[in-house]
Amino acid sequence: MQLKYWLAVCVAAVSASILQQAGAADWLQFGYDSAHSSNNPDESVISAANVATLQPLYSVPISGTDGPPVLLANVEIGAASRDLLFVTTVYGVTAIDAADGSVVWVQSQTSYEYSVGSSPAIDPGRQFVYGPGSDGLVHKLAVADGSEIVDANWPARSSLKPAIEKAPSPLAIATAEDGSSYVYAVTSSFNETGDYQGHVTAVDLTTGNSNVFNAACSDLTVHFVANGMPGVDDCATQSNGIWGRGGTTYNPYNGRLYVSVGNGPFDADSGGHDWGDSVLALNPDGTGAGNGLPLDSYTPTEYQSLAMFNGDLGSSSPAVLPPVSGSNYAHLGIQLGKDGAVRLLDLDNLSGKGAPGNTGGELQKLALLPGGFGNFATPQPAVWTDVHGDQSLWVFASVQGVMSGLQLTVASGQPLLESRWTTGSMSNSSSPLVANDVLYAVTSGSNGATIKAFNPTTGDTLWTSPPVDGCCHAQSPIVANGRVYLASGSTINAFAIPEPAPPPPTDVIFESGFE
Repeated sequence: MQLKYWLAVCVAAVSASILQQAGAADWLQFGYDSAHSSNNPDESVISAANVATLQPLYSVPISGTDGPPVLLANVEIGAASRDLLFVTTVYGVTAIDAADGSVVWVQSQTSYEYSVGSSPAIDPGRQFVYGPGSDGLVHKLAVADGSEIVDANWPARSSLKPAIEKAPSPLAIATAEDGSSYVYAVTSSFNETGDYQGHVTAVDLTTGNSNVFNAACSDLTVHFVANGMPGVDDCATQSNGIWGRGGTTYNPYNGRLYVSVGNGPFDADSGGHDWGDSVLALNPDGTGAGNGLPLDSYTPTEYQSLAMFNGDLGSSSPAVLPPVSGSNYAHLGIQLGKDGAVRLLDLDNLSGKGAPGNTGGELQKLALLPGGFGNFATPQPAVWTDVHGDQSLWVFASVQGVMSGLQLTVASGQPLLESRWTTGSMSNSSSPLVANDVLYAVTSGSNGATIKAFNPTTGDTLWTSPPVDGCCHAQSPIVANGRVYLASGSTINAFAIPEPAPPPPTDVIFESGFE
């Protein structure tokens, strides 16, 4: 083998490494983007053709997390550039080297527990990661070393009842049409008891100013204090927790923020300010229409039975669908509740009545759970367009471990979700995701948790990982830059396509290039 061949091999390897770094994708928040599509369109390494060859790269012990990781590529740390995973642990935000699973930095050296299921979110400027502290604050940390920004605005307040209210959902970040970026934190309770009220806090990343929208006593736009004075600094109504898997959802197609509310009182149809079991539309800065009203709302007519039988509409967060050709409705979304029903909504007119505070009005209600209500939290659906196929739009939703592939069709302008396939019971299935036309989800059973890869149009299984320890509750995988990552309650795990072994050097002939 001649020297010029080896030089060519080396140059190709270096070039490939440079190209991979230059094209490296970030996974900045839960669900990949502010719409929580859970679809990474930038993945190009792992495909349906090679996903079956995925092998464990590492499984490294960590102090444990109950939420999915986020990823920032090419972080400059000293003279080196690293891809970093960020997870929430009992010691706050932890940064992990994505190459080998080693810990780079930890927010706190003492127990600083974050709430169940919460996850950090990364600033669009890629300089800071935000963590949802169990102290009722949102913390702003430098991505390279974890140093915290402490000034007049940070850390930002998200609750004045940290002993009663928790941050149950991942933080979310969105950039509005005017260029302003916000981080969103939502709250619920630890055990659905006590003086708690669900609310959204929106913090402007530039100014640090924040707005609060309460799902109970929405006419008050303040953080309530524990056992305060109702109507002044507290609310007589309790519950209406906001704990959907994605937290808030931003719709880039109409510029509105959406949030779903769990079980609790609803009286907005009679002039009240309680929004239990509802989907609310807000401005990107977290404000509504004034006088305690959101911009718009959807509340199913059966809201009372949902609350009575623990059928939380807000068990997942609203999912945004991209615009669909031929549809009479410009902006569509879905809401998946604990009752096992997918509701197709007009995101520009949620109730069909042109104003908040009405009931009913969904475009479609499709039951995925035979027999009615379940008592299981609902993973966040994933949304995917088959860009390399027939351009059809799909939604992947799990209810009590059974995942469904739903295709959106349009007939005479009317959109309709149609079930194309379902899996067998996978026990506790995670929020699914799609990357490079492959569908992924975690399933946990008696033999432990595994990651499965599926054909998104047929539901056929393409790959099953070895069991993962300490998993899973609210954890879900991410796929980026040729790797599958899963953070569990005790380990951080990575899977990758094996690299081919280089050919052995034989018959080396040196050529000087000179006559």
